[in-house]
Formats: sequence, C-alpha cells, structure tokens
Amino acid sequence: MPSEEHETGIHRSWLELVSPRAGFVYERPVAVLVDHWTGSMGEGLAIGFDGTGRGTVIGTPMAGLLGATYRVTLPKTGIGVNVPTERLYHVRGTPREGFRPAVPVDLTGAGSEADPILAAALRFLAK
Repeated sequence: MPSEEHETGIHRSWLELVSPRAGFVYERPVAVLVDHWTGSMGEGLAIGFDGTGRGTVIGTPMAGLLGATYRVTLPKTGIGVNVPTERLYHVRGTPREGFRPAVPVDLTGAGSEADPILAAALRFLAK
C-alpha cells in the first residue's frame, strides 16, 4: 500500500505464481472476452491469462480500475466509497489500466452483429 511505503520507507512488491494442476493442462486455444464493463477481478483474470500466454484477450479496453480498493465510510454521512489504494501490474510491468486486448474490437462500427466481441472471438478460434 502506498501509505505503508510513506510511513516506513519500505517499498512493498511481490509476484504471485500459480502452478498448473498435475495431470491436466488444457491445450486448445482460449479466448478471454473483455469490454469496458470488465473490472476488478475480471481485469485481473484477463491480464493473468495474457501473462501466462494461455489465453488471448479479445475486446475493448477494460474499465481501468487502477488496482485494489479499500472501502471507507464517510463519517458525517455514513456513505461508503471505494478508494483506490494499490496499483496493480501485468507481469510485463504494464499498469493494469494501460493493458489493451491482443485482438481489439472496435464497437463504433459494430453493424448488425448481436455481439461483436463474441463474433471476433469465434473468428479467432476458428483459425
């Protein structure tokens, strides 16, 4: 947390690794569909698939929520707000909010397709 570094002078950083389950590895292509509504853990999962090289992210830029948040209740009103407190990164060092899908989909000219992102993913997987 930025406050921890400010208070202690110690910069905290870590990398989390997930090992595959023994005896099973899915070998077929994986399409990860995202759009501007993809936020929070959805952003983390999409970037995680991209970082492992086991999934191709297809769609639009995501919500760009910047990282972990903490909930604060305003003392005079009791209204709760979520405040960004930690910036999260792709394993390549890209800030989460700067990540872009490998297969971008432009929704401005979507035309008659009911779901242009799904259509792009199906075209990608058919290759």
